[in-house]
Amino acid sequence: MALHLRRAIGIVCVVLSAVLPLPGAEIVVLSETNWDTYVPGGKEADCILGDYVLKSDRIWAVVAQPRAWRHANMTVRQVGGCLIDLTTTDRPNDQLSAFYPGMRQIRYWFDPSVPDQSTTGQVEIVQARGPRVHLRIVGKLLTKSRPTAVVAELHYELADGDPYLEVRTVFRNTGKESVSFRLEDDVRADNFDAKARNAVHDYFWVHDRYFDQAYLVLAPGHRIRSQSDATRLSRLEYLPDGADRGEITLEPGKEYALTRLIVPARNLLQAREVVCLRQQQALRVYQVRVVEQPGQPVGDAEIEVRCADETYGYGRVDAQGHLRVPLPCGQSYELILRAPGCRTQRRQVQPRTPGAEEVRWEVPAIARVVARITDNDGQPIPCKVQFKALGDLPNPNWGPPAAAHGVANLYYSHDGRFEVSLLPGEYEVTVSYGPEYDAERVRLQVGPGARVPLHARLRRVVQSPGWISADFHSHSSPSGDNTAEQRGRVLNLLCEHIEFAPCTEHNRLDTYVPHLRALGVEKLMGTCTGIELTGQPLPLNHHNAFPLHMKARTQDNGAPQPDDDPQKQIRRLFEWDSGTEKLVQQNHPDIGWLFFDKDGNGERDEGYRLGFPYMHVIEVHPIHDILSMRPVFSSVGQGGRREIRNHTAFNWLQLLNLGYRIPGVVNTDAHYNFHGSGGLRNWIRCDVETPGDIPPLNIVRHARRGHIVMSTGPYLEVKAGNAIPGDDAHWPGGKGTLHIRVQCTNWLDIDRVQILVNGRPLPHLNFTRTQHPERFHKGVVKFDQKIPVELSSDAHLIVVAIGEQTQVGDIMGPQWGRQNPVAISNPIFVDVDGNGFKPNGDLLDAPIPTRGGRSTALRLPGN
Repeated sequence: MALHLRRAIGIVCVVLSAVLPLPGAEIVVLSETNWDTYVPGGKEADCILGDYVLKSDRIWAVVAQPRAWRHANMTVRQVGGCLIDLTTTDRPNDQLSAFYPGMRQIRYWFDPSVPDQSTTGQVEIVQARGPRVHLRIVGKLLTKSRPTAVVAELHYELADGDPYLEVRTVFRNTGKESVSFRLEDDVRADNFDAKARNAVHDYFWVHDRYFDQAYLVLAPGHRIRSQSDATRLSRLEYLPDGADRGEITLEPGKEYALTRLIVPARNLLQAREVVCLRQQQALRVYQVRVVEQPGQPVGDAEIEVRCADETYGYGRVDAQGHLRVPLPCGQSYELILRAPGCRTQRRQVQPRTPGAEEVRWEVPAIARVVARITDNDGQPIPCKVQFKALGDLPNPNWGPPAAAHGVANLYYSHDGRFEVSLLPGEYEVTVSYGPEYDAERVRLQVGPGARVPLHARLRRVVQSPGWISADFHSHSSPSGDNTAEQRGRVLNLLCEHIEFAPCTEHNRLDTYVPHLRALGVEKLMGTCTGIELTGQPLPLNHHNAFPLHMKARTQDNGAPQPDDDPQKQIRRLFEWDSGTEKLVQQNHPDIGWLFFDKDGNGERDEGYRLGFPYMHVIEVHPIHDILSMRPVFSSVGQGGRREIRNHTAFNWLQLLNLGYRIPGVVNTDAHYNFHGSGGLRNWIRCDVETPGDIPPLNIVRHARRGHIVMSTGPYLEVKAGNAIPGDDAHWPGGKGTLHIRVQCTNWLDIDRVQILVNGRPLPHLNFTRTQHPERFHKGVVKFDQKIPVELSSDAHLIVVAIGEQTQVGDIMGPQWGRQNPVAISNPIFVDVDGNGFKPNGDLLDAPIPTRGGRSTALRLPGN
């Protein structure tokens, strides 16, 4: 009976092995059916349908499909055939932007515009499953962008048990002449805070210490000369043993193979361990556990290992305080422990024999602040909490500007409940939730090992029924020009009380909805899919649009492509999604260049006029000095040169007088999360009270009508009868009244209200706290007056409320805090004669602007 049972089990096993995947590594092409199983996690994961995933028991890699149109993001381009995602399987955490085999002198994608490219881009899964898998892609070597007779076969191989991905390029000269070229690769590891210094090494490495990911490149038989810039690109040149250059000459019929082993690891210590094991170095592994008295794990400590006055590596402990520290025997090392709320500690180790050793590292009990922030009814509320150390203490630093919750000395909380570790001492803590809520400032005395409660109630004092605050322009890591966590962008917007924000990554459609759902705050912020389409010339050719339809998991999520002609690009956006209704925004323009000087030669022409009909709103910041009435300003450009630039807000006033009725907007264009969002906002008329329920087209329609007040914080209301900013009003005889009301929280103030008539600041419509103290107040309502205005002809009326003697202050951080508190309404267009509003053509005592303010021929004070 037992024999029959064993035979039956054997037959079942044979059958199952035929239908179930065999254990081992595998290669799959990403599809809708396998997406959730094979897409790696990590902030920089950029794979799409059709890409190739190589996965083993230890390594997870994605190779972009070899197509000419394949781009990882706006700046990581032409990645066809390249390695774009790489992490470990036990802890998926891709932080790699791209590894370019061949430094882009090898074209791995088919390009029909280039002769002799019929085989380029051919891809073959040589071995899909088993102990070792193999992907092969055919490329063509180019010199000076011209194809050569050298075929470059790119091989990606991955084996179970190996801690690296093997990338091998086989160069084969199929021609009749010798070809010389360099052995080089590019690595895009953006904003990694530790990199191998620029020199010749046995191997190259990068390490993002906060996001806890390292990569190491080893090329057997070659040394590596690395050249890294400050933020993005590392260029690797491979020097054959004994050579001081990476250039080789390949004779006809000959071939040359270059192999790279690319190691993803949680930290640099683990990455170096791979090299040590390959070199058969004796290692002693220290199993470090960091605890605080009385034995609780410290879950956010970093250990730096130094050897002979140089950093050997870094590592961050896990949630239980554990860190594996493998070190070569025979040398002395210094371990340096750093953790929030803990003084730096050091200890020496001298590994002499291989083996393992447990190290218990005990630190004094760490002080923690336990926050419970609520609204006036005692309910949880989002908030930004800023901790400033007093005396000689350093400010806390919980994370880089790219982080999410803890960013430098800020903590963004979606519900007001959190804990942070602090060094003992005294702190000033500022709790805020945007400019409709009073901020609370609290002094905290933090004792050693104490648990200090932080309680604050945030009161909404500014009342804005029928209006919401919005930011139409911000970014995070998917944009490709920064590495900020996208959830951090959402938290930043949320905690500054931005009530509507489309997702506007560069050249990619994307969505904030998964983050809002994960945080459980869908009702607190309205959003939709949008884009900033960015082309040449820069910085002019930037356009935002929303809402748009996202085609997830495809190239750019189905976004339109940029164009080198701003007129074509903005029209393409306008007509996208079969011409569905949307808002199209011109971003940070040089108005002189855009409207009057297309070729940029300083002489007036028609500008990019074919794009004007598709432009619904236009960014006009900076706005805090609009009343200076300067047509140009000076700025510091590249290389420290002072440059003359057109003053956008002033030029916008000129445009209005010339009949270009384009509403103005302001946006932060935030790229990082340290006080990124919130410094500029648009108050927009809205028919829905709950932000999460706002239909995006409600915002679109009100914005296109100009129902917008632009602000650095103050809340401004302007009415002319029933007309609000953006509307038309009819004043028979030219007489009417503006009702102006300004509200501010306890951290903002205004001291001047100026009515601009056709862009001119008329003296009799200028009111200051000094000259007219009876019109100003000290409470939340700073100004509430009905101002009679008499006009002799049609005019547009803009109201500016500003605090000329104050600044926004430290609540908004070092950049936005230096601005004056100011709010500017969009114009109300007053028709006096009953024949419809007609612009007056007044250029406000300045010439028509051209590119960069050249036609003004003005000299600024100090120039």
